Amino acid sequence: MVAMRVDVRGAEKLADQLRLTRRQIAIAETQAMNETAKTLISKSSARIRKRYAIPAAMLKGSRKHSTVGRIQTAKANRYKGYAEIIYTSDGIKLSAFPHKPRLARRDQKRRKAGPMEVQVLKGRWRKYPGAFKLRSERWAHIYREIPGSRKLEPMWGPSVAAIVDQTMLRYIRRLGLVTMRKQIERQFRRRAFRGTAVTRSRFRR
Repeated sequence: MVAMRVDVRGAEKLADQLRLTRRQIAIAETQAMNETAKTLISKSSARIRKRYAIPAAMLKGSRKHSTVGRIQTAKANRYKGYAEIIYTSDGIKLSAFPHKPRLARRDQKRRKAGPMEVQVLKGRWRKYPGAFKLRSERWAHIYREIPGSRKLEPMWGPSVAAIVDQTMLRYIRRLGLVTMRKQIERQFRRRAFRGTAVTRSRFRR
């Protein structure tokens, strides 16, 4: 999880130049944090998908496919002065990754099919002997039989929390600071009084 908090040091001068009220400043800061969170989710998803063959809808969520994203955000508001990026520990079902054969088990009886192969890491196919795919009305899962039992066990891939390492976290934190500064300036200017002539200001380092 990456938590972001607004650091307004260096922004007071710009707020004074734009003659912003306290309410405008508070709204601008909240909006800046939430916009930064959106950017970090997109950047996190793109960085993960460079190595892992995970659909973007599985990471960021999709209303069309009714999926909840594995990278989530807790938005800032007037009661909570920071936004959070949350990398969940929920496993990603193995059938969400590219796999073959894509036929359900009942169809495999009609024609010969080899062992299930899944591509978790891009360019690497791994065989899962004894695994097969079953489809329900809404979902499809890859299962395997538990040895010594007739029970079926769903198979899962890695979680986003397990994928994200310290190198990526440092990258996201650095990107968050840079994006936050740009967003605060942008949001301040959006809420400036109309007709106020100001010169472009930058944050003090």
